[in-house]
Amino acid sequence: MINDIVMVIDQPTPSWHRSSMSTTHIPDEDENDGLQNDGELDRLAQDVSKSRNYQPQPRLFHPKTIDEAAEIVIKGMASGNLDMIMQAADKDEFVTEQHFGMGLWIRNVMIHQNQNVLDLMADYQKVCGIENWNGYPPADPDAVSGVIIGLVWEKLHKLQ
Repeated sequence: MINDIVMVIDQPTPSWHRSSMSTTHIPDEDENDGLQNDGELDRLAQDVSKSRNYQPQPRLFHPKTIDEAAEIVIKGMASGNLDMIMQAADKDEFVTEQHFGMGLWIRNVMIHQNQNVLDLMADYQKVCGIENWNGYPPADPDAVSGVIIGLVWEKLHKLQ
């Protein structure tokens, strides 16, 4: 640890760091800093501001049933993923292996942001045979994604 610190201290200071430590440089009138006018500087500042605020929006799905959720997963799969599922011989093992892969995607895209989440949770309770559910608290998203993954496995193995 001490050697690492010494190595960092012994390394030359990067040029960007040296320039920030030096006195402020005021360009001469004949020096061109690459910008033509204040309007171009404003446009550049707006572009930087837009890029910093950019938030990609994931495609969200709002299934109301477990079966509908499984169909969405199957339709969106690449052929390589279909082959992987077909090679998985044991459903329970496959569900466990996919908890942080396919399961995470299902939870993020089809459960946590689902506008019909109560319908989906009610269908989960029905599929699992749980009675007397009053709608609150909803089922655990991990368990719901596991049931969806299991149904995906079953549907694809029925096609064999």
